[in-house]
Amino acid sequence: MKYIFAIFLFCMTVSGAYSQCLNTDSLYVENITSSNALAKWSPPPVADHYIIHYRELGIVSWNNLANITGNDSARNIPGLDPITTYEWQIKTFCDTSNQPNSGWSYSDTFTTIPFVFAPFNPVIINSLSSLQCNTPTEFALQITQTTNEPDIG
Repeated sequence: MKYIFAIFLFCMTVSGAYSQCLNTDSLYVENITSSNALAKWSPPPVADHYIIHYRELGIVSWNNLANITGNDSARNIPGLDPITTYEWQIKTFCDTSNQPNSGWSYSDTFTTIPFVFAPFNPVIINSLSSLQCNTPTEFALQITQTTNEPDIG
């Protein structure tokens, strides 16, 4: 009986009835800011779509990024906290049925940078439609500030 089972298992493996969905390789992260990071990977030979999950290092629950097409090899991870270490993994799906899949890849880690405020230096532009005294005039005031500058309010 053991002999027949071994032959059956061998035939199933050789015939291709047992197929494995290969996962991505070479996980790394670049363009790390205080709130985002660009996750990148080397795609496998066949990929219909991917799912990335990530979490703060040491935390139990994962956040997921889905709907990543098989043609992609990078995805921005948004909404991160400054000066925090994260780990992430990716799973490859070889077809639209979500089966077979590769299982989760090995973990890669990265640390976000501190948030740096820009100096407070708003640009204030005002204009009057007329400089004549005792006559109605229109007044316009425009205030702008740069990215990462503290709010005027």
